[in-house]
Parts: sequence; structure tokens; C-alpha cells
Amino acid sequence: MEIKPSLAIYFLKKFEIHTDANYLWQQKSQAFSDDFSRVIWNAWLGRTFLRQDQLTIKVSCNDILNQNNGYSRTANNNFFSENRYTTIRRFFMLGATWNFTRFRTIKE
Repeated sequence: MEIKPSLAIYFLKKFEIHTDANYLWQQKSQAFSDDFSRVIWNAWLGRTFLRQDQLTIKVSCNDILNQNNGYSRTANNNFFSENRYTTIRRFFMLGATWNFTRFRTIKE
């Protein structure tokens, strides 16, 4: 079972808070003896700049709960596979996005 909620809040005209999560749960079965669950929660705070809000600067945190462990499980007919691998866990980032679709139109 996988659930992916998200929420965005706009405030003070130029600010946005965005958060999303990814909840994954896999129950134990005859092939796999353990349940597996994890929540990957991400969030960012951004502010737009310039006349037409073309530039967005944001600070983000990915995997706030630090649960991003590499794991995959597959069960098909007579093939069962369970893999664990290394992933990038919690990290913070400062980013900038330029929106090219918000140019002024020239009136003749």
C-alpha cells in the first residue's frame, strides 16, 4: 500500500510552503517474513521575486524523518526478490527556479 499526500500554502502574496509525503507499507507474506514500512516526508519554503514572479528561491529539506532506506520487494509466480541498497538520506538544499513562461507580451 502506498499513500502520497501533499499540501501547498500560499501566504503574504509572495511566499509558499509546500510539503509532501510518501508512505509505503508492505505486509509480511509466505515469501517474506517481515513487514516493511517507511515515511519519506519532504518540505520547502519559497519566495517569488521580480515583477511577474519569474524567479523562485527556496529552501528545502528532503526526507525530514531520515527513513529513506533503499528497499525493494518483488514476488511473481515462482520468483521472489528482496533488495536493500544505499540511498541518499536526509539533506537540505537551497535552490532557484526561473519560470520562462511568464514573459511580458509586447503590444503593437
